[in-house]
Order: sequence, then C-alpha cells, then structure tokens
Amino acid sequence: MPMKSFSRLFLFLLVLSSLFLAVACSSSDSGSDDDSATDDDSSAADDDTTADDDSTADDDSAGGSWTGHEMVKVATPDGEVDVQLFGLDAFQWTDPDDSTVKQAVLVSTVVDQAVAPAKFDPTAYKYDFIATDGYDILANKLDGDYRGLPTFDNLALGWFIEYPDEDTQQTDIEVVWDDSLGFPKFMGAKLMNGGTIELVENVLFDQDVHVSVVMRPDGTPVDVNLNGLPAFDDNGALAVYLHLIVLEAALDGFDPKTYTYDFNFISNDADGNWSLQDNLDAGQTLPLWLDFMNSQDIHHGWIENTADDGYRLFWDAATGFPGKYGVKHMDDGTIEAYVVTD
Repeated sequence: MPMKSFSRLFLFLLVLSSLFLAVACSSSDSGSDDDSATDDDSSAADDDTTADDDSTADDDSAGGSWTGHEMVKVATPDGEVDVQLFGLDAFQWTDPDDSTVKQAVLVSTVVDQAVAPAKFDPTAYKYDFIATDGYDILANKLDGDYRGLPTFDNLALGWFIEYPDEDTQQTDIEVVWDDSLGFPKFMGAKLMNGGTIELVENVLFDQDVHVSVVMRPDGTPVDVNLNGLPAFDDNGALAVYLHLIVLEAALDGFDPKTYTYDFNFISNDADGNWSLQDNLDAGQTLPLWLDFMNSQDIHHGWIENTADDGYRLFWDAATGFPGKYGVKHMDDGTIEAYVVTD
C-alpha cells in the first residue's frame, strides 16, 4: 500500500476512535445524573420524613407527659402525699360535649405515685374525692355509704382534665369517668387542683343481724339485714351507723331533703319491748336525721355487738345523750321514723 494511502487510513481510524470515546464519555455523564447522591438523599427524605411520620411534637400531643403544674393530695394509711401532675404519663381525650381534644392523665397514674412504696394493699380501699371548696363525694352525696365509691380497679377508667373555672377565672382540673362504670354525674368532682383523693377502708359488716325499720304512722315495716352494710372498727367490734340502716330500708316516701325526721328505738329483749320514746324525761328529744347545731342525730349513732346486752346503740360524745339512749337488744328490734310537724 502506498505510504500516502496508509496515512489517510490511519488518520481516519484516529478520528473514528475519538468520536467513539466522546460518545462513551457522554453516556457516562448522563448516568451520573440518574444516580445522583443528592437526588437520592432528597427522595429518601420524602419517603421517611421524621416531621410527618414520627414527630415528637405529635407524639406529645397524642400522649406524652402532662404539661400542667397541678397537684393532687392522696390521703393514705401511711400519711398524706402530694402528687405533682407535671411529667406524668398522659393521653389525648376527645370531649364528647364539644369534640375538643384535651390532655388527660389517669386517676390510677396519680394514685400509683402515692401508694407504690406503701406497705398496705391499695385494692382493699375505696376512693373518695374531696375538692378544694370542701365538696366531698362520700359525705355530701353518698351520706357515708362508701359502697358507691370507686374501687382501685375503677381508677384506671377515670382521668383528670383541665377546665376553665368560671368562679375563680383560673384553670383547674376535674375528674371524668368512663361511661361503662355507670357512675352518677356527681362523681365528676371539680376544683381538684390541690384537692384530695382519700383512701377509705372498705369494711363491711359480716354478721346476720336484723333490724326492722318503719315509717310511722302507717308505713310497712322493712326488715334490714346488717350483713354487708358499710361498717367501721370500734375498738375491735364492727359497728354500723344508724342512718345507713335507715337508708338501706328505702322506705316509701322517706325524703330527708324535704322533711325533718326524728327516730325512736324499740328493743327486743326477754323482759318486753323497751321504747326510748316512752322513757324520755322532760326536755329530752328523739334523735333527728341531721342536727347541724347539736349533733343529736342518727348520723352520730351506731349499733354493735356487746354480748350480754346484745346489739345495742352507742352515741358520739358530741350528742350529749345520756345512758338511756344506748338502747340494748336492738337485734330484731325496731327503728321508727316520724315526720316532725312542729
């Protein structure tokens, strides 16, 4: 081949090789666009954004910790404990009245802070709620019958929420109970910031003792078995308050909110039925249902076993009642209720 032709062929091959390399480099550059580290990182951020899928702020609003600085006292057998709500486990609750979402903390969470180190069994107690204005569920609404108070297990179905109090113009807390418990509305105590949850010993009378309760003049006697009624320990003997016996009878027409009542007690002993009313001296009166002035009422009297004298009546010293008011042998005896008309 002539040298001149070979040179031309070599130059042609050289140009062709250059073009091939140029095309190869161009393809490699466009591939870097398809696999850009910057683009992949940004797309990964779109697929798993912390702010949207696992936001700490969202978790706190849905639960997290209580953010208010309220305090609730818990009165236990070991003493009173102040429980600060701030930082306790909380959850989100939707108010059915206005559909607003509110932060809530379980009553059980609050009580657990007070009883965790205790040496007593918290399940053996009922739980009363006393507001800062003196409102006391047990005293004001249940008349001392603690059978209607929440149990320890019930506390996991109750919670505290904040609400604006119209009287104080400040934020306070109230108790809300799950509908499944069937609690009456008055169980939702308000003004509980600084209020008290009091553990009430759950003692029930365990003896079959019967007392007849009747509304005079023409009521039908009702037999009440004291077994199972709320009781208390009076120096080693179980005792039942007299007003709880009357309430248990559920007398037709009995309405202490409307009428004033006094009560007579008739014994059942071997010597005949002894009536307190028939043995009163001048100036002495029968015990009332309630007597805020002198405490001479059946809320301050109780019945307990005394062996030789059977089940007899006892009265708080505040009543000032003399010995004859301690009617003996009230087992199978009678309590008479009278409407005071003068």
